[in-house]
Amino acid sequence: MDDIKERLTRYSITEPFFKEYPMVGEIIGHGTYTSVYKMHSKNDKVAVVKVIPLSIYKTDDKYKEIIKKFDNEFSRLEKIKGQLLLIPLKYEIRSWPDGNGTDILILMEFYELNLKTELNNYNFDFSEENIIDTGLRLCEAVEILHRQKVTHGNIKPENIFIFHSKESDESKYILADFVITQPEHVSIKSQEAINATSKYAAPEIFLREKHKSSDIYSIGILLYQLMNNNLVPFELEIAEDKKAQIKEAITRRKDGEEIPAPHHCDKYSTLSDIILKACAYKKEKRYKSIKKLKASLKGAKKGKEKVPRGDIIRAIAAGLLLILVLAGSIYFFVVIWPTVPN
Repeated sequence: MDDIKERLTRYSITEPFFKEYPMVGEIIGHGTYTSVYKMHSKNDKVAVVKVIPLSIYKTDDKYKEIIKKFDNEFSRLEKIKGQLLLIPLKYEIRSWPDGNGTDILILMEFYELNLKTELNNYNFDFSEENIIDTGLRLCEAVEILHRQKVTHGNIKPENIFIFHSKESDESKYILADFVITQPEHVSIKSQEAINATSKYAAPEIFLREKHKSSDIYSIGILLYQLMNNNLVPFELEIAEDKKAQIKEAITRRKDGEEIPAPHHCDKYSTLSDIILKACAYKKEKRYKSIKKLKASLKGAKKGKEKVPRGDIIRAIAAGLLLILVLAGSIYFFVVIWPTVPN
């Protein structure tokens, strides 16, 4: 990590970083091969930069392939800028100061709060209605990606940022980190070991396969967590070795063990059925599209909505009127009609 920060600092000295963020701040996230740092401008603006060393790609041909892929991805992402997605602002390619490598630097807006922080601090509203709303917000963001033939492949709480509007009490979810260009020769087992990414990953992701249904699976696991005491399937609240226990929980899912209903869902509830279908082991048994998952969540929300008292009274009155009409009809045909002369 120190080497990466030193490189960033030297980049910013030789040429202002993205021409407006010359000061390198603290590290705020990292994976096996990537790191994320805060960057500061001279007028106190804050952004973040994600650093991907191209040295992980082994060959010059692979360098060219990855750079071409980045160009294509950025062109597609330019078309879907909006409030639900944290689209990278720009990227640069810089050679290491010693000439022994190259970095891809991705500049993004900075948001202080993400869903992982809210869950860790138990600041989240765990009501079933809010959990359904959370699922709907994620579906809306992912639906935009899928329409552009972009699969996220890395949906997890730390990639879901929360923006509190000053104009209203409404909070917005902003989905980030869907420009994921990883070396094909590295498997998730060795690349991410057991971390938050594989905690939400679909079984096929471990086989280096990524489909739109992989995003549906990850949303299902996240909703499961929210309805299951903040625990993913098979995760225990207390364990002597928490990392080993999470690894075991992930392995059980990856190997196809049937997932039980979430703790706070009735076994036969609509939301339980939705969640379990979304995170089915075989992708053929999941929802066929994010649009269909969203429709099911909307149906569940409608079932949870309280009917206004006036509507209830009107429904009862209509029911009573129907009963009176039916009773009158029966009386007429059973009692009066037989007495009418032919």
